[in-house]
Amino acid sequence: MYDITITVPTFNSETYLETTLFSLVHQKGIRLEIIVADSGSTDKTLEICKKYAIRTIFVHPGNLYLAVNRALSVSTSPWLSYLNSDDIVYPASYARLVDYGESQNADIVYGSYDFIDNESRFIHSFWPGKPSELRSCFLTSQISFVQPAAIFRNKVFSQLNGFNEEFTMASDLDFYFRAIMQGYQFAMLKGKTVCGFRITSTQLSQNTSKMKDQANQVSRKFGKPSIRDYWSTSLWKIRNWPNYLMRLLRFKALTTKYGFVHTIDIYKPEY
Repeated sequence: MYDITITVPTFNSETYLETTLFSLVHQKGIRLEIIVADSGSTDKTLEICKKYAIRTIFVHPGNLYLAVNRALSVSTSPWLSYLNSDDIVYPASYARLVDYGESQNADIVYGSYDFIDNESRFIHSFWPGKPSELRSCFLTSQISFVQPAAIFRNKVFSQLNGFNEEFTMASDLDFYFRAIMQGYQFAMLKGKTVCGFRITSTQLSQNTSKMKDQANQVSRKFGKPSIRDYWSTSLWKIRNWPNYLMRLLRFKALTTKYGFVHTIDIYKPEY
């Protein structure tokens, strides 16, 4: 049985935190350390952590990735990840990810994921890009998988000096882009989805221009996308056409009107 450390950055996160922690403490087939990196919550966040006997550390507010870096830097587990305080991970997901990573001698492992609404109702699933497609996706500012569906080895985190705190909204893309450019081995876990990535009503209506600007800044650091890169990214999206259709139908069912949201472009948690 392998070890993994998951940190949950929080700031007044009482609305969904208990659901998130419940999904963590009930993980199967893995030894799991949970560290909540709190930035001075004044609601019931810390009470919820105490209820589940979760270790907490204080991190100065203002930067999600500062909180993640501080928490993961003290871990000695061979595998690491972080989970947004409003997302959930399905019961055997970390065991599946770690087992597959060990069997493939991979440095970073990721899987498919679901989008859920503010009441944890299923919206639609999404299939990530293949490892061979990641560089092209990254160059076109598409991370092609969500952070809660991914884990990485402690050595990768250490050698990359963690997440770049200069990017307050797109540091995930920067982290994985740096990893792929330095030759770390990625592996994609096939089969059942591993997590639920929550899309709240606030996120559906928010202006994501800042996030897209940062994603473009990250991508430009590594080069200019070619026609082949755009084509590869398009093929990934085309493969997901059943999920786009499901998204359309579920938004119709949940909101009584048709709606389109660029869920594949959203990686800004409520923090």
